Amino acid sequence: MPDDTAKLPAPSETPSKAASSPGVLYLLDAIKSLERRSSCLLEIAGFAREVDDLHPIMNRLLAKTMELVGADAGSVALADKDTGEFSFIGVHYASLPPLEAGKIEKALRLVRLKLDEGLLGRVFRSGEPAVVPDAAADPEVRKDVADQLGYKVRNLLAVPLITEGEKLGVIEFLNKVPDGPFTDSDVGLAVSLAGQAALIVEAHRLRAGLHQSSSEELEKTLRENEEKIRGLEEDLRKTRGELESAVRRNEADLRSSRETAESLRTKTEEDAVDAAAALSESRKERESLERKISALEKDLGELRGRWLKDAEGRAVLEKELAEAREAARAGEEALHERETLRKSEEEARRAAAELSRKIEEISSAARPADGGLLDAVRALAQAVDARGPGGERLERVRRIALALAEETGIPDDRRRDLALAALLHDVGRVIVPTNTLRKSEGLTRDEAALLARAPLAASEILLPVPVLKGAAAIVGHVCERWDGRGYPDKLKGEEIPPESRIIAAAAAFEAVTSDQPGRRRLPEDVALKEIESLAGSSLDPSVVEALNRLHKKDKLKDLIH
Repeated sequence: MPDDTAKLPAPSETPSKAASSPGVLYLLDAIKSLERRSSCLLEIAGFAREVDDLHPIMNRLLAKTMELVGADAGSVALADKDTGEFSFIGVHYASLPPLEAGKIEKALRLVRLKLDEGLLGRVFRSGEPAVVPDAAADPEVRKDVADQLGYKVRNLLAVPLITEGEKLGVIEFLNKVPDGPFTDSDVGLAVSLAGQAALIVEAHRLRAGLHQSSSEELEKTLRENEEKIRGLEEDLRKTRGELESAVRRNEADLRSSRETAESLRTKTEEDAVDAAAALSESRKERESLERKISALEKDLGELRGRWLKDAEGRAVLEKELAEAREAARAGEEALHERETLRKSEEEARRAAAELSRKIEEISSAARPADGGLLDAVRALAQAVDARGPGGERLERVRRIALALAEETGIPDDRRRDLALAALLHDVGRVIVPTNTLRKSEGLTRDEAALLARAPLAASEILLPVPVLKGAAAIVGHVCERWDGRGYPDKLKGEEIPPESRIIAAAAAFEAVTSDQPGRRRLPEDVALKEIESLAGSSLDPSVVEALNRLHKKDKLKDLIH
């Protein structure tokens, strides 16, 4: 068995040094650590009796061995001598969220490595464990696999799985927890655990091959393995007995420490009485000292005047003056930025009022029956969109939104308002300064608050125009999210108008299928997968499904080009 005392934890810190003995707490921590290890080893030994599929058993076994060795991630790779490759039957990532860990585990099980390739191949061939303190610097570590999985490997420990002289595979522990290298004690413990893991793998292989081998030979082998496991269990029971004896011995030491602490408490109370008397005396001395301090302060004033003439004193003062000037300059810049933003917002509001007036004039002059209103609105929308990235963007959003409206069954009499809203849903950005819209870095708090007001501003701009009242009700909620975390009203699910949900999905799909600053447009099928990842969070799942149906009908291609 491994030497469990090689990895005893450091003594626990206590709030009162007088209340407990560091040595006793050290032993208690050590006992608790050994009890946890004993429990894990008993659980590992029990895996050999389970008849479930080997994959979930190896995942649970791997999680327990990682806990004992102290690793953040691990894998079990078995050798397939028919194909000459490793196959990963056990994978576990302790620190990752379950969804992310599941994706990495699924991807790793698809990886195939040759038996003579890399670090795993060397450990498998030699039958000796290997410790890599710096994975980035070791040429045998397959960095392309780590990059593909998106998990950074700092260091690792690889141990062969061997039973009765037969090499079964390799168990690998990644990233020591807490931070640091894997130690010789870790190697010894890992080798012992790998031996148990190999017995469990062999036991499950024997059960799987019962229909191919004679039952007498298999039962004999199983009995031998169970005898070994019972031997391990007996060793564990002995270890538990020793731990219990140690606990009883140290309980006596703990009682003695408590008695000592009580004695110290009594003495402390006596010292407190003496301290009170000393405090009274010190108050009298303080009054005398204050009189002396007054005289000293006068002398100190004279000394300070002479000190300021000293070169070192002048340097200190100059440094403080420079820091004060820098702080004042930073304050002035912050005030200037806020004043600039305020002026820009006032100018933008005036522009919004003028835009609202122009829209009303155009809507009065245009005739909806011959399409004049739609053409006029399209021209105005493109003029506003020119302040930020865009061009024909809004027209594409309109086409996609109308196709989704037809696919989801939006009545015909509501589609004109939908088309107008699709063209004008960003008109509220007229209140946002142009330099803020074109920022490539993070926004200030004031800039983010102003941008969040854009949907409400769009609604306010369109509402006075009678023919655009329906569109105004839609654009005010385009930035709401299906999960209720949007703005301006934090509406959730079907509280959001259907037309607003359609435009949100259409704008998102148009954005990923168009060239953007710093990013090339995505192919249609890849873009759809990205949109699907937003279903249920920012987008309505039913609208995303409708977008997929349009893709399957090959109707999206003409809408986005």
